Amino acid sequence: YQRRVHGNLRIRRINLYLRASILGDPHFIGLSGGKYSLNLIPQHCYVIFSSSRFHWNSCAIQVGRRSGSYLGSMGFMIDNKYSIILPNTTSSSLCVIINNEKIFCSSHRSISFRLGAGFQLHLQRKMMLLYTPCFLLRIENHVRLHYASNGGIRRKNYYSHFNAVISSVDRSEAFCDHSHGLIGITMNKPAQAKGKHGEGVLEGNLVDYEVFNILDTNFKYNNISKKNNK
Repeated sequence: YQRRVHGNLRIRRINLYLRASILGDPHFIGLSGGKYSLNLIPQHCYVIFSSSRFHWNSCAIQVGRRSGSYLGSMGFMIDNKYSIILPNTTSSSLCVIINNEKIFCSSHRSISFRLGAGFQLHLQRKMMLLYTPCFLLRIENHVRLHYASNGGIRRKNYYSHFNAVISSVDRSEAFCDHSHGLIGITMNKPAQAKGKHGEGVLEGNLVDYEVFNILDTNFKYNNISKKNNK
């Protein structure tokens, strides 16, 4: 991949038209509209988006004693050639692992990478921007402070999770064809939630979207395998 470092350059947070998001514990806005929530199981990994060239997983986590689950560590596969791991951490600086190379972004300088045709990655201290042929994905690290009592002593505990926003969706790209995953399935149909287990939104059951780890692309509706087997 190609790497570029921009000194004293901040990527502007452009007010792009919000198309989709995964926020909090987690609340979804689909790519074609509609809101829904899913009861993800902590420590289980799920497919968020899958297409013929791009695959995105996330491991669900529990934040402190809060109920529900949040998006934790993430993994991305691009063209079955580039792997990106975004670990869940309470550190003040963002860390990513690209093809087994660990990269830290601890200042206000942005670091850019070209990862194949149509993909570009920008890193800032607490934010990752991934440009794909079909949309812009923005992931932000949210660190939360919780207090816990242990033996009468009140202690500070820090927990973190990720929020994701997808914007600038271009449906004309073949990249978006036959997309799947917990949010990818809403690319071509509005989400019509009927419950908190994906009823009315997901094809099949929630368990069909589970994978063994954050880089695993093998699930029931895998488009990468379909493409490679042709």
